[in-house]
Amino acid sequence: MFSWFFVGNTLVLLAATTSCVSLALWLANSLQFQEFVAKKIGDFLSSETGFTISFESAIVPRWRQGVIRLTNVSLLCTGDSYLHLLNTSRAKKSLPPLPDSEYDRNWTYWDVSIQSVDVTLSLWRWIEGRGLIKECTMKGVRGTVDRTHIKFDPNWTPKKRQQQFGDFELDRFVVEDLLFTVHQPNQFRPYAVSVFSSELSRFRKQWLLFDLVCAESIVGMFDNCLFSVHKPQSSVDEQRDGGEGWFKMSHLKINGVPIDHFNSGLSGPVGWIRRGTMDVDLHVRIPQSTDDDLLEFFRDIEGIESTPENRTPSVLMYCDVKLNDLKASVPLVTPHISYLSNAMIRPIVAYMNANKTSIPLQFGANIYLENFNGAWDVYAAGLVDVFSEKMGRELTLLVEDERERLRRLKRVGLWSIQTATKGLVTVLDYARGEKGWESWGGGGGFGGFSWQVQRE
Repeated sequence: MFSWFFVGNTLVLLAATTSCVSLALWLANSLQFQEFVAKKIGDFLSSETGFTISFESAIVPRWRQGVIRLTNVSLLCTGDSYLHLLNTSRAKKSLPPLPDSEYDRNWTYWDVSIQSVDVTLSLWRWIEGRGLIKECTMKGVRGTVDRTHIKFDPNWTPKKRQQQFGDFELDRFVVEDLLFTVHQPNQFRPYAVSVFSSELSRFRKQWLLFDLVCAESIVGMFDNCLFSVHKPQSSVDEQRDGGEGWFKMSHLKINGVPIDHFNSGLSGPVGWIRRGTMDVDLHVRIPQSTDDDLLEFFRDIEGIESTPENRTPSVLMYCDVKLNDLKASVPLVTPHISYLSNAMIRPIVAYMNANKTSIPLQFGANIYLENFNGAWDVYAAGLVDVFSEKMGRELTLLVEDERERLRRLKRVGLWSIQTATKGLVTVLDYARGEKGWESWGGGGGFGGFSWQVQRE
């Protein structure tokens, strides 16, 4: 009897985790234990995430929607708050506090408040190591991102995170009404990042950047510049011709981004651009297979080494960039580049200064899917290096095309001047009488007749 009772309750807990937790929370609220439960849940989340998390004691089950709602959630992660969490954890293990001199504070600080968070839980996913939360919806997110204290190492190289057991993998993630104020180092001006609405059909900790690119819809503003990530609309014929062999297609568009977001603090040729804006129109084609486990399994059986040539399919990106109203200046002394590079870069800068309206750049790139594994930003995925190389190459080709066009114009102009001058000299010779009409026919007369010119 006990075994059947235990098995039955276990199955119910696995199949309806959210309902069981909601029932437990309802009982705790009825018995006036909500403050105790809220504190314990906050301490557990703080120890697991590294953020100091607190929220109102009233954890309300939403029976009709099948979710659990947390209201007025506060997340704090600064140097002092994280050091306090570390020392608390070390005290539980009977370890001395961590000295401040051995503590690294060179990372981003967060201070975020959320009006409401609706979550759906699944114990089965937690057992599989995919996290306890199945779906999450956030509304009314406000916060500050502080990076003013960060110091960049000149030898810094981007690193990818390693996947761990228990990393969250949400089946649905929705954010509405988000607004962050970002403070960057080197006295860069503060700017706002807002998201009006976003919906992701899958959001995984290990594939964070990739899932953002594959989002169903993201609409917001970056430094007062509208941006959107959505599935591109196309006709039935285009979907049939271009969509075969691809999991989905995504379209990212943002207009009027100030150029200082891309070259702030740089000392090379990119840092010579002083003013301008950038429009980015990016089309992304995502392959059907995004799971490497099966391919790696067959490669191990066949003894094939994993190389860039036999990796999983690539993500194809077609980018249309427009540089608007650029203003650049080359320093007189450029010791960090060679004489040949200096001679090549000055025509490029002159071209940018002469074409202030719009400089179009179009290029495509293949990014291996494995590059997104563990990447949280564009640096770790290698997108910055690829896009910088492609843009530099296209800009160089534009300068070469401009030189060739000017060379052709000069050639045509010289030919026109020579022809017009030759005709003018001939007319003057006819007017002076130095040439007769018989020369018009090449010395053989005109119209079959011979003309004689009497000269005095």
